[in-house]
Amino acid sequence: MNQNQLHFGSQHSLPRLSSAPSEALKLPDKSLADELIQVYFSRINPGWPIVDEEDFMERYKSTDPRKSVPLLLLNSILLVGAHVSASRHEDYKSLKACFFRRAKMLIDVQFEDDRKVYIQAALLMTWNCDHLEDIVSNSWYWIGFAARTALGLGMHRDISQSRMSAVTKREWIRLWWVLFQFDILVSVAHGRPQAM
Repeated sequence: MNQNQLHFGSQHSLPRLSSAPSEALKLPDKSLADELIQVYFSRINPGWPIVDEEDFMERYKSTDPRKSVPLLLLNSILLVGAHVSASRHEDYKSLKACFFRRAKMLIDVQFEDDRKVYIQAALLMTWNCDHLEDIVSNSWYWIGFAARTALGLGMHRDISQSRMSAVTKREWIRLWWVLFQFDILVSVAHGRPQAM
């Protein structure tokens, strides 16, 4: 199988392929993607558990298009991996901008069906910053986007009696509290109002 073959994204996204810019559908070399994903899961996700690592890795390694990683989430994780690695690899700074641009394009065309993916991606996209003003405006914007999406999904409600699976309930609760922490941190650090 061609390692750059598009097999990321849900089966529901397939009709949307024609609406997405071709750049947004490009994949990096597999060895680079593997490296950046490993950096993300070893350095960031333990403290900010935005993505379920076991589920992500199972989907990432799958060759079945129906069980694959959403392309938006993949680009967002690659962005964070490139951000963390940029201090050791100067050329990764341009990769960070590339992954951000691709993720933003996928958001703009509403490429994914699962709104939880938009929340995860928005939280990860807060890492796209190089200067203080970028940190403030970019972080605040994406946290607001994530908060409005989460509120629209009802993540703020009591789901104890919901028919969701136990795994989904845990994932929602964890994601909600990570979002809450991000919102507080940005508000306190930069004097901006909270989104939630």
